[in-house]
Amino acid sequence: MYLALHVLIFKMAAPMVKPVFCTSRSILQGLCGFCSRHAIASRSENVLSKYKTSALQLSKYMSTNRLLKQYSKGDDAESLEEFAADLDVKEKPKKYKAWTPADDVYMIKDYPPKETTFKDAMKRLRTQASWSYVPDREYKDRHIDVTLYLDLNVGEKKLPAFSNLWTPPHHFWKTNKVICIAEGDGAKLAEEAGADLVVGQEQFPEIIEGEIVISDFDYCVADQNMVRHLAALKKYLREKFPTAKKGSAGKDVGPLVTKFKHVKKYRVLEKFDRISNCIIGNLGLSDEQIEDNLKFLITDVCTHKPLSAGPLITKLAICGYRLDSYKINLDDYIHQEKQKETIVDTRSELEKIEDELRQLRAS
Repeated sequence: MYLALHVLIFKMAAPMVKPVFCTSRSILQGLCGFCSRHAIASRSENVLSKYKTSALQLSKYMSTNRLLKQYSKGDDAESLEEFAADLDVKEKPKKYKAWTPADDVYMIKDYPPKETTFKDAMKRLRTQASWSYVPDREYKDRHIDVTLYLDLNVGEKKLPAFSNLWTPPHHFWKTNKVICIAEGDGAKLAEEAGADLVVGQEQFPEIIEGEIVISDFDYCVADQNMVRHLAALKKYLREKFPTAKKGSAGKDVGPLVTKFKHVKKYRVLEKFDRISNCIIGNLGLSDEQIEDNLKFLITDVCTHKPLSAGPLITKLAICGYRLDSYKINLDDYIHQEKQKETIVDTRSELEKIEDELRQLRAS
C-alpha cells in the first residue's frame, strides 16, 4: 500500500519536475555567463583602477566578445582608457556610491546633491516649513543659514583662518545687546542710538567685581577718548575689548552702537575650510531680501583672497532651521573673468599676492 502511494505521488509530481529542472538549468547558465564576464572584467581592474569602477560595473557596460578582442590584440593601458571613455565610464564621486541612482527608491545620502537655483531652494524650504510632520511646526519664523566651502590655497601657501563682522542690508531677528563705554556727550549719543547699557569710569569697579556681567552682552563699544582708561578692564572684557582695529572704538559713538546692534559674525573653520551655519535671514523676509543678504555676504567673504589666485568659494549650500539642505549654483553670485590656468610658484608672484592681501585687510 505504501509502495502504491509513493508511485502515485511520483506520477503526480512528474509534470512539475521538468520545469523546475529547466529553470535551475537556465539559472546555472546565467551564473556561468556572469562569472565569465566577471573574470574577464577583473583582469582590467589593474588598468582601470583610476576610474574606480568595479568588475561588476564593467561587466554591465562591456560585452564579453568585444573585451576579449581588446585583450587578444594586446592593447596597452592608453587604448583601454579610450575604450572606457567611449563607453562613458565616469570616475566615482568621493564618499558616494555613484553619480545618479539606478532606481526610483534610494537613499539621498548615497548620491551627490544636484545644484538648484536660489528661488527654487527657497520655494522648497517654505513648502517644507508648512508640512505637518516637520519638527517645531509652530516655529514659523525659521532662520535661513548658508554653508560656504572655501579654497584657501594661494599658490604653495594657504590663507590663515579668518573671521569678520558684516551688517546685512535687511535686518532680521533680534538685535544684539550692546554695552557702551562713554561719558558726557558720547554717553547721550549712545543712549539715543539704543545702547542697552552705558557705563563710565565710575562703573569700572562694578565690572571688576562682577556686578555688571559682560557675558550678558554680545558686543562692547567705546568712545575713542575712553580707550586709554580701559587697561584695567582688559582681562574682564577679553575678546569683547573694544579697539579701533576691530572697529568697535571710534569718535562717533552713535553710529557705532547702531552698527553693532545689527552686526553678524562669520568665522572660517580651519579644520574643514568652510564657513558653517552663517545665518542670512528668516522666513519672515521675502526671497529678494534674503538673496540681497546672501550677495552681500559672498562679496564680503571674497575680499579675503585676491582674484588672481582663483575663486575663494567653491560650493554653497542653503538650509532652514531643521529643514533640508540644497546646493546652490554659484554662477549668479560670483562674477569672475575667465583666466588662463597658471601655476603660482615664483617668489615674486607670491609677494604680489601677499601685498594685495595686506591692502584688502587694511581697507
